[in-house]
Amino acid sequence: MKNEIFQHLNTFLEKKVDPESNILDKDFRLLQEVFHKLIQYKCLLFFIPKEYGGLGLSRKELIELYMTISKYSGVLTFLQSQHQSSVNYILKVKERDKASSLLKHIAENNMPIGYASIVRMNLIKATRKGSGYVLNGYIPWVTGYKIFEKFLLIFNINGRTRLCLVPFDNIKSDQGNLKISAPVDIIVFQSSNTVRIDFNDYFIEEKEMMTFDDTKFGDYSIEHPTIFNFASAANRLLTFVERSNTTLKPKVKAGYDKLEGLLNDYLKGLESPIDNPLEYRAKGYFLAEKCSQFARLSLGGKTLLSDHPVQRICREIWQYAIAGYSEPQLESYINKIMEE
Repeated sequence: MKNEIFQHLNTFLEKKVDPESNILDKDFRLLQEVFHKLIQYKCLLFFIPKEYGGLGLSRKELIELYMTISKYSGVLTFLQSQHQSSVNYILKVKERDKASSLLKHIAENNMPIGYASIVRMNLIKATRKGSGYVLNGYIPWVTGYKIFEKFLLIFNINGRTRLCLVPFDNIKSDQGNLKISAPVDIIVFQSSNTVRIDFNDYFIEEKEMMTFDDTKFGDYSIEHPTIFNFASAANRLLTFVERSNTTLKPKVKAGYDKLEGLLNDYLKGLESPIDNPLEYRAKGYFLAEKCSQFARLSLGGKTLLSDHPVQRICREIWQYAIAGYSEPQLESYINKIMEE
């Protein structure tokens, strides 16, 4: 079944997405249509284990999926990453019954969920009230408004990392208020409807919350999806160079071979769980940046055109670099700079 889905997916991406990849970054309606087509292909079920109703993608297949989708569209990959991140967190909570029930519900309904983690930012205050908590504060940006019906909120209460599903919509009720801003004006993935969300006395029942197993998994044990996205971006950039030159000049060919070898080594390293995700993410970022420099220099002045695909991928790399940003990740980036 997975092979059949991959075949249909490849055909769809090549025929529908590839010709409109630049437009897809800017046109919300088109993105909404294409992303929901991915949902129909059951791509979101790959991340959920079989025992919960998913298709149980192997690690090698996960890499293949990321490389396939992001070959044609970074914004589609980014939306899928939101869903994957949420599923990863749900898989690592203490309340196994709650996690099992929620994952089965997501799988049965083929339901995409957004993602918002503010674990390292004290932007929401939770106050105990009766059978739950009242939330006040804000999240500066959450991606996928009008694409995801709900998002997974990950935040701290009394030093513990808590998770709960929140409706991704404006709410004004006895349970408090959620206010969604207009889409934030960003330089990449404009069509993804990234917004600010304000919480005003918003009430969540304790029974609707889950607790992340910090003692077992640690704050940074979950590999950020951008570890895979960097590899995809690097691959696309090298592909542009290869396709644009029927016969590569000797120096360009040498540079291409060198970077292709580094990319293959990086992908090989992804086949097993990463011991230090922060360092590996930094490694992926600088590999993608090297490929970006190589592509722009090899392809020359045409890459200055605003609609050139290399420009779009360069912006995507920067977005991947700061997604889920943290002080420890910054240190890993700087350490990598110091090694160069």
